[in-house]
Amino acid sequence: MIYKKLQRLIAEQCGLDDPDEVDCELDFEDDLGFSDFNMVELSVAVESEFDIELTDEQIASIKNVGDLLDAIEENLI
Repeated sequence: MIYKKLQRLIAEQCGLDDPDEVDCELDFEDDLGFSDFNMVELSVAVESEFDIELTDEQIASIKNVGDLLDAIEENLI
């Protein structure tokens, strides 16, 4: 369920029609064309959706979708 919600959020940010196109190996910068601003927007959306707070260190270490999924799961424990 977490992964599906995350796929939806990322697809919305990227303008993808099918959230299933988003997989854990996709790099935010190289594959999805995310800028630093896009990452801030996504971080805010993730924090709101999952009712968590990502640290600056966590955000800085996120390179791909899998990294973000791990950060979300760490904060939900």
